[in-house]
Amino acid sequence: MTGRYYQLGGENVPYVQNHLGGTCVIPAGGTVALTLPTGVVSIYMTPENGNAYYAVNAAAAGTVTMGYIKQDMTGVVFECNNIGTLSVFAAAGVQVHTQYYG
Repeated sequence: MTGRYYQLGGENVPYVQNHLGGTCVIPAGGTVALTLPTGVVSIYMTPENGNAYYAVNAAAAGTVTMGYIKQDMTGVVFECNNIGTLSVFAAAGVQVHTQYYG
């Protein structure tokens, strides 16, 4: 996919994409596998009330997986054409807000 980008913390962030929806999940001290819409190429996630961890194309997320997002910050899975699965782990009481782009 080709698109336009801006620099954010040294990363190229796409800004011309289609919004494919979103959701809010509450892992409750466990892992939640998200149902991704067809055509998703990037995902934005913001945890509320605590930190969150995520894993792309892996069996399950946990505290030692590749993705970490601090409370009230936004984590981004940048434009990628092979996102098959995404799972999120967070402590009880944490909500993870997600938005999907394609």
